[in-house]
Amino acid sequence: MAIAYDSTASYATSGSNVTNPTWSHTCSGSDRVLVVICTDPNNGANHDSATYGGQAMTKAVESAQYGGGSTSVWYLINPPTGSNTVSFNGGTTRWMCGSISYTGADVSDISDGTCSNGGTSISATSCSITTSRDKSVIIGGGGGTGNFTWSAANGLTQRYNVQDGITYHGVGGTEQKVTAGAEITGISASGTADRMTYAAMAIKEKVSFIPRVTMI
Repeated sequence: MAIAYDSTASYATSGSNVTNPTWSHTCSGSDRVLVVICTDPNNGANHDSATYGGQAMTKAVESAQYGGGSTSVWYLINPPTGSNTVSFNGGTTRWMCGSISYTGADVSDISDGTCSNGGTSISATSCSITTSRDKSVIIGGGGGTGNFTWSAANGLTQRYNVQDGITYHGVGGTEQKVTAGAEITGISASGTADRMTYAAMAIKEKVSFIPRVTMI
């Protein structure tokens, strides 16, 4: 079974800071994995935990803080099917989040690498992720502050793009790495952002093994 995109949902804090953003995401299919990305644009907030349908998610990677901004990536193997609630817990800020699910993943050995990066007074940020298996999918996202157009970059297919007003932004996407090896992945803005962070993980495709038949 080939790895395949399932669905996306997103969240943007509106109006005032929160510590516990929640939103709905729908998963379907078999050999599922759900990846959640949350960005603190500027407030030095902690990234404490995430759940989906009440099940705890695992943190894959968290970026360093750049000017108070940071991004974390979480995943859950075989999440419940149907519509369930994503609940993220962290410090008080205007969270920008996305959730992306895939089917046909290697649920016995899901992670194929992580990376993160960021900076201040920049218009793009990226990092290099090295996959060990052909056809792995890179799922990444981030964001920051700045009244510009924000986009997935470096070959990512954009899956979500959220904002609170004109200042705080979050954006993320996916890319299949057909041949194993190093890949640059990241996001960009149309102007110089006060701060920008990005983080990503790669998920492995399920491999179907064909039994070897010995002729005698």
